[in-house]
Amino acid sequence: MKGALVTGAAQRIGRCIAEALVADGWHVAGHHHTAADTVRAITEAGGQATAVQADLSDPDACCDLIQTAGNITAGLSCLINNASVFVEDRIGDVEAAAFDGIMAVNLRAPVLLS
Repeated sequence: MKGALVTGAAQRIGRCIAEALVADGWHVAGHHHTAADTVRAITEAGGQATAVQADLSDPDACCDLIQTAGNITAGLSCLINNASVFVEDRIGDVEAAAFDGIMAVNLRAPVLLS
């Protein structure tokens, strides 16, 4: 069975990708930040998905996530970097800490996972 890690697998596009991979016979390590039950629901139609929690703003958690996902799926063949942070703001209101938090998940995490 092929193994895949899908980040942000609990909602929107990530969930659709995870569901499609499971339907195609993949064992999906479905990453979530706080929605394990949503990822577990992907297996209701059959197939195999395992919920894996990680805070992608933490660089150590990214490294642990890759290792954990590889162990769960008996080897990763696919990585889908889908997770992202959405923050409503205005250009005049941007603060360095908020920017760094967004970039940690939206840019640094995909690089570390890759």
